[in-house]
Amino acid sequence: MKIDAWLDIACPFCYIGLINFNKGMEGYNGSTPLEIEYRSFQLERTIGTAPTETLIERLSEKYNQSEEETKNMVDDVVTRGRDAGIEMNMDKVLPVNTLDAHRLVKYAVTEGKTIETLEQLFKAYFRDGINVADHAALIDIAENIGLDTTAVKEMLSGNQYKMEVISDQNLARDMGIQGVPFLALNMQYAVGGARSPEDYLKAVTEIQNQ
Repeated sequence: MKIDAWLDIACPFCYIGLINFNKGMEGYNGSTPLEIEYRSFQLERTIGTAPTETLIERLSEKYNQSEEETKNMVDDVVTRGRDAGIEMNMDKVLPVNTLDAHRLVKYAVTEGKTIETLEQLFKAYFRDGINVADHAALIDIAENIGLDTTAVKEMLSGNQYKMEVISDQNLARDMGIQGVPFLALNMQYAVGGARSPEDYLKAVTEIQNQ
């Protein structure tokens, strides 16, 4: 079974979804092997690489609501994250462009370290308040994962994997995908939003048994 999963590093529900999906798949015992491809999605493609405002300020402006309303909304997300075993420090989050973070994930795929890289990028963004558009920060993350930092530095200095990231985004657009996380099972069945581990396992098992 092929599973295409669209995620954005700047999406807390994608972080929750990734963790819960992996937990759910630990219980998968279907006869069909799972082929999982993580695809790039940028919720905000035009945002800059240097942070200019806090997450609360940006979300308040985006949704045209007060900062108090936004804080309550964010607190609900933090609670959902905690239920999944995730620590989120939303007051530290630096809203920035995630293109280069996605490019790092594309490189990590070639080294067999996709999940480790995704998880470390999510932790950097939501837990540690790291600018994931900063090349030095991405190289540090790569080093901690065990990736070749020389190769990563060279990759980031050019445009390698940029078209792959854009292609993922365009495919999502063509499929009518407007939000993430989004899973396409065999490119026929959709599972949208952050689900529980049990819900992910149920969905995959039901499709596998058809």
